[in-house]
Amino acid sequence: QTCALPILAAALLVAALVQRLRTGTARTAMACALGVWLCASGAIAVQRQLVWHDERTIVEHGVAESPNSLRMNLCAGALARSDGDRARARAFFERAAAIDPQSPQPWFELAELALHAGQLAAAEAALATARSGRPREVGRYRKTIDALAARLATAAPR
Repeated sequence: QTCALPILAAALLVAALVQRLRTGTARTAMACALGVWLCASGAIAVQRQLVWHDERTIVEHGVAESPNSLRMNLCAGALARSDGDRARARAFFERAAAIDPQSPQPWFELAELALHAGQLAAAEAALATARSGRPREVGRYRKTIDALAARLATAAPR
């Protein structure tokens, strides 16, 4: 679905280039290559349509297909958390943190789960790890990290 417009644009560009070719042999070869490429793209799109039923199906398929994908594990963790399955969410977020320890997102997700469970020391440790991640990514999630830190500060016993 996301790829339809770029694929169409590329196909039109190649078709325009084929039209500019003067010789019949080169034109035929380019037209054949374009046809093969469009058929292959169409077959892949049809195959993917079988998976694109809803968000959950896409994510479950994505995790099964790419278990070392940071994005898929984060998405699966978010879905599990929204289902109320915090243990499963934690497992996905921990896997994401293992895949890319410098990414702050799995760490602040783990901090959120720990805070919700009342595990303040674990929440503080995960939040500290989130803050020590790649500076560009930490900057992107600054508001989320700061909001979580504020919630943690109010939850901490005085």
